[in-house]
Amino acid sequence: MKLLKRSYNHIGQRGALLLVFAATYIAYGAGLLFGYHPTFSRALDVPVSMFGYLFIAAGIVFLVGAIFRFSRVPFSVALSVTTFWVFMLLIFWSTHRGFAWVAVMPWVTIGFTQLISALQPDLPRGVLLMPKALDDTDPAMRAIEYVDKVKKRTLDHANAQDRATR
Repeated sequence: MKLLKRSYNHIGQRGALLLVFAATYIAYGAGLLFGYHPTFSRALDVPVSMFGYLFIAAGIVFLVGAIFRFSRVPFSVALSVTTFWVFMLLIFWSTHRGFAWVAVMPWVTIGFTQLISALQPDLPRGVLLMPKALDDTDPAMRAIEYVDKVKKRTLDHANAQDRATR
C-alpha cells in the first residue's frame, strides 16, 4: 500500500490516467500489429497494421509522460491520435459497408475522457491524504476536515504557482 501511495504521489492524478491510456494504446496497437482488423484491412492505402505502430508509439509517449510528470505533450498526442482514429472509422463507416460505428463509440468516449483529463489541473503532490480511520471522531467531521485539508493544499499550490508566474 505504501508503494502504491508513493507511486501515486510521484505521478499524480494526470500521470495515473496517462498510465491507463498507455496500457490501452499499447494493447490496441499490439492487436492491430498481430492481426486484429477493425472491419477493414487498409486505410488511406496503408495497411491497418501500420497504425499499430502509431498506437504503440503514442502509448510509449504516455508512459514517459507519466513517469516524468510531463503531461502536456502526452495529452496532446492522445487527443490527436484518438481524433484521427475516430475520423478514420467515421470515413470508413460513411463510404463502405461495415460496422465501424461499433468502434466509433468507445473511441469517442476515450477522446472525451482525454479531453476532460487534459483540461483539469493536476493536484499538487501529496494531496492524497489518508483520513484517520480508527478514532472517536464522527465520520462526518472527519470528512469535513479531510475536504478542508485538500482545499487548503490546493489553494496553497495555486498561490505558489501564481507567485512563480509573477
